[in-house]
Parts: sequence; C-alpha cells; structure tokens
Amino acid sequence: MNSYTWDTKDIKEIIDTSYEISRYVNSHHDGHGLWEGVKSEQFIRDKDLGPIGDIILEGIDRCKEIYKKEYELIESSAWVNIINSSTPRQKIRNPDGSLVYHTHTDKSREQGEPIPDYTFIFYIQMPNNLKGDDGKLFMKDKQGNESSTLPYEGQLIILDGDVPHAPVDAPNSTKDRIVLAGNVCFTPPQKKKSTLL
Repeated sequence: MNSYTWDTKDIKEIIDTSYEISRYVNSHHDGHGLWEGVKSEQFIRDKDLGPIGDIILEGIDRCKEIYKKEYELIESSAWVNIINSSTPRQKIRNPDGSLVYHTHTDKSREQGEPIPDYTFIFYIQMPNNLKGDDGKLFMKDKQGNESSTLPYEGQLIILDGDVPHAPVDAPNSTKDRIVLAGNVCFTPPQKKKSTLL
C-alpha cells in the first residue's frame, strides 16, 4: 500500500460533485462510473472534470511513479463510491459475518475490461461515530495475512490491482463514506517486428 495526502481545500465542492454524479449515473450498487469502461490518460487530461479530474490525474501520476517501467499507453476507469451508512448496497459481509474481499483484477475480468496494475482510492468523506473496526479498509497480502488501516479524509491510497481488500461499514455513522476510486492499466511497448529487408 502506498499512501499520500491530498490538499482538501476543495473538499466541499468535491463532496457536492460526488453526490451529483451519484444522481445522474444509474447504478445498482454503490459505485457510479465517470465514464464507460476505461479511457486513455489523454482522454482524461482533455476532459474538464474540475477537482475530481485533478484527483484522478494525481492518482494516475502516483501510479506512474510506482510502476517505473516503460509503457506505451495508460488507461483508467474511475468512479465515485458512496456507501450510505444506513442502507449500503455494496455487500460488506458474508452470512457468517466475515468480510467480503474483492480484487479489481477479478472485477475487471468479470466486466471484460483491461486488467489493472493499480487501484487508487481517494477518501473524500469518512463516516463518524466509529466503533472497533468501523470504517477501516482491510487488505490481504500474498500469503493471506490480514492488515487494516483507518483512512482519513484527503488520503490517497494506491494498491496493486490484485490486492484483496474489503471496506468495513459504519452502521452508527451519520455521514456516508465517499471515495473516488480508479483502476490504472499500463500497456507495455509493443515489440517491433524486424524484417530481413
């Protein structure tokens, strides 16, 4: 996990924009996509998405710093995820009470999208009235060992795309959890075919 802190001076506008996106993007779950599928970095840079766009580009730029390999193309998806404190649509727990882990590599395969190298998560608003593990982000390493962190507003977290993770709900909160998340996919340079002539 890589973590960065974002300047939250525009946070009120970002919260308002997040709710606006959730109203006009029809979704049967808590995630509301900013565009269909994945788009190139240039497409995102050419769009005027205001502070939300700045966060997405910051996420992409931080992923570039981590990747440190040559690439030909960067593509990204992005969505606002709002977990309503009283009626979350995202499945948080299994019937036995254990957390529901997911990876963005698996989700992308299910949706027929490119497999992400990284996932970024920007915490716009965190729930309040937390008890125990409420509001935490749980992760598993390659050996299946669990760790957790309690994100803070303005935090940008970057995970490898295949890291199993699970957000924990906060049933006593009076505030929704709002994140802006995205997958970032790097396409390596194409090998040039040599010819005899």
